Amino acid sequence: MNDLSDSHSSLMARDYKFFEAARKAAQESTFKVHVGAVGVYRGKVVASAASQEKTHPMQKEWNRYRPFRQIGTCLPKIHAEIGLLAKLKKMNIPLGDVKVYVYRVCKSREHGYARPCPACYHALMAAGVRVCYYTTDIGYCCEWIDYKEA
Repeated sequence: MNDLSDSHSSLMARDYKFFEAARKAAQESTFKVHVGAVGVYRGKVVASAASQEKTHPMQKEWNRYRPFRQIGTCLPKIHAEIGLLAKLKKMNIPLGDVKVYVYRVCKSREHGYARPCPACYHALMAAGVRVCYYTTDIGYCCEWIDYKEA
């Protein structure tokens, strides 16, 4: 992904609305790290998902891009982005026109670092998603997915 911005000044009011939707999704998480993701198409949230304690075949497939091996029951817990893609793929919409917003809930501050991991990044790229917004420890970020890495 190529970094576009890490400042609040480049975000629009609608972006904050979508981050709020992702935050609400994160509150539904059953995993120790509460992350939520929403897909936005034509200015509307069309799907949402949260990190879950349960497993998913799609997560297991994409975990090959993660820098560690599966140990015991640690993996493949489903990440919010993978859960979101599973829902989006069932819809009849072009995923290249979907923007993804990812939010991580933290106890010690407003939000935390939620940049997609390598597995989720590759899954988003393969699906054709071009733009991903996510929270950081100090603000918000928007990145274009770099297809040259595929």
